[in-house]
Amino acid sequence: MVKRKRQEVKDSPQISAVAARRQLQGDSSQPLETAEDGSPPPETVSEGAEASENVPAKQQSTKWKRKDQMVPETSVTQPDSGFTLEPLPGEVDQMSIESSDQSVTILILFDLNLQEIRSRSASPETSTLQLSKFSPKKSSVISDGEDEVVLRLRTDETVLILGQFDLTVHKGVVEFMGAILPAGERSYRTFVPSTHSVPPLRFVEAASPKENYAEVEIKAYKSGIRQLKRVSPKFGRIWNAKREEKPRSFDILFQSTDDPHRRPFTLLELPTPWKTTMTQLSKTRNGPKPRTLISGPKSSGKSTFCRHLINHMLTRDDVKASPKPPKQGVVLLDLDPGQPEFSPPGQLSLVHVWSPIFGPPFTHPALAHANRSRVVRGHTIAATSPRDDPFHYQACAADLLRHYTKHLASAPLVINCAGWVLGMGLDILHDLIRELTPTSVVFMADAGLAEVVESLRTVTAKASIPLHLLPSQPSVNRSRTSADLRAMQTQSYFHLTESGDRHLRWDPTPIMTMKPWRASYAGDDRAIHGVMVLGDRLAPEQLPTILDASLAALVLVEDSPQLSTLTPQISSTPPSLPYLTTSSTSNQPLDPAHSRTLGLVYIRHINGAKKILEIITPIPHGKLTRLAR
Repeated sequence: MVKRKRQEVKDSPQISAVAARRQLQGDSSQPLETAEDGSPPPETVSEGAEASENVPAKQQSTKWKRKDQMVPETSVTQPDSGFTLEPLPGEVDQMSIESSDQSVTILILFDLNLQEIRSRSASPETSTLQLSKFSPKKSSVISDGEDEVVLRLRTDETVLILGQFDLTVHKGVVEFMGAILPAGERSYRTFVPSTHSVPPLRFVEAASPKENYAEVEIKAYKSGIRQLKRVSPKFGRIWNAKREEKPRSFDILFQSTDDPHRRPFTLLELPTPWKTTMTQLSKTRNGPKPRTLISGPKSSGKSTFCRHLINHMLTRDDVKASPKPPKQGVVLLDLDPGQPEFSPPGQLSLVHVWSPIFGPPFTHPALAHANRSRVVRGHTIAATSPRDDPFHYQACAADLLRHYTKHLASAPLVINCAGWVLGMGLDILHDLIRELTPTSVVFMADAGLAEVVESLRTVTAKASIPLHLLPSQPSVNRSRTSADLRAMQTQSYFHLTESGDRHLRWDPTPIMTMKPWRASYAGDDRAIHGVMVLGDRLAPEQLPTILDASLAALVLVEDSPQLSTLTPQISSTPPSLPYLTTSSTSNQPLDPAHSRTLGLVYIRHINGAKKILEIITPIPHGKLTRLAR
């Protein structure tokens, strides 16, 4: 066990989580460094193997692993005292969660394994490519100010916009990322980075026979996400280049040479079979709402199709009507822990979506109140793939489906499955089809997957479920790998900050210099009642080493009977940490029928003298209080 000496917060140098963790672990092979200007070095998440990228996998062997490979997992709170987080002196007011008599909270820990990455640059374009089908003439560009642009699109015209902007349709109808947007006062917050194919803004219908155009306003805004390049180079050079004459948060790309960085952009064009299938699946039906299960191998376009389908379902009604989403919205059952849509990696969730999704997952790793969408229920599996514990994965999926059936069955359901479709992954997919009883199954068919397709034909035919086979559409010229995007999603999550306008905002302050909360883990009024490490059971004296400087999922145990079975399994380890074990050899996950994940926290420090954990979390105080009731 490595001894580590900590300094008080006020005396700590301005260093990143990468440097701090290496310092705490005594890693002499990676010296602490700061930039010439005194700024902290970049803070990034490991690009390691699939099972340990960003959100570490559960322990899989019986051998003891190094500290940076361990996966700490759980802590429990007492029903009567509630969860209390005390701020450091001189900081914000006290934050607390008041649990009811029927619920307690659980803290599930992940290991935060950080290391530097090498930046890569894309090859410059060798020829000029036309990106937008739009002529920027005086009759088409109505306004071109410092913060906004007003355009008029006509038949067959499209515009590509890179950056962050609010989109408002003043006249006519346009299409964007599968959503049909009629004229109205509503604005849509939009993120278009170069990490993904760039979607076109497309003319659909003119304002009137006399006004043969659709008029749109693109307005700049600042969310802070651009500044995350200060903590990770992965966020660098993914937005529009700032121009001295008009330093807006977006750029219109008429041709490839309009980008000063000469990045190889790819236009997002949906294949015709995709459009046809989306229209069929979005039709309003009488009786039970449709349940559409979407599957396919990794990098096949599955998430893109899912996002476009949800947007199309939300806006499929008469486009001439008032631009309001359907009363029931759309429910997303997100079963892809590697690339979840509205949560950090390692989570499964049930999300009630009311607003179109305009941006990749790292631009909305949580949900703001402004768009009315919300994560209804979620579970952590502490892995980016179901391969470590397929039974727990399926139990979580079944629990989320039960919650949908009980509370949200009036809304259509879209099920996004993991990208593991071979071997045991295919068996899991078959089980999900049988258990979730979808009304349609969509599979992104790749060449070489004939056996997978044939098995799906057999399973769906036996259950009388229509099977839609669609061509895959892998991303080309992608500047970030799947591992990069997972790292970006987790970092984006932890740098979220509360804002007065109820939209998502980001704070580029390094994690180790953020103001922490204090959570007691000892005494009658303790907040944390247990810590569990999934997988092989650890020696009690190793728990502090595993817990310190790790990620944690805060989990709520929802009933007293579940707590009564856990309490006898909690023992005290130095320095009085409550160690929760479920067997003599290994620790099994909590029952998803009686627990749910509230969000992630980062364990910055264990104060053994005062029996408190210093934690950093983007979970809003109000949300914690509301969820725990």
